[in-house]
Amino acid sequence: MSITDDLKSIRLSGCLSGPKLMQFEITQRCPLHCPQCYKPPADEVKEMPLAEFKQHVDAAYEMGVKQISLLGGEPFMH
Repeated sequence: MSITDDLKSIRLSGCLSGPKLMQFEITQRCPLHCPQCYKPPADEVKEMPLAEFKQHVDAAYEMGVKQISLLGGEPFMH
């Protein structure tokens, strides 16, 4: 199911016109080794490809999203 399909479901439910905020986990990579962290070991790290991220941002714009947050391990390491 795509983000656009999710939006259609939200609108049909009558709850909201669409999301106002979207969060994207673009990487799991992080230089820190905090003991409480749930991130996987470095050899198992996943990252969102740039082309996929761009598609999600375009879809967010079409939905009227006003704020995007970049999450992950450390987003600036992507």
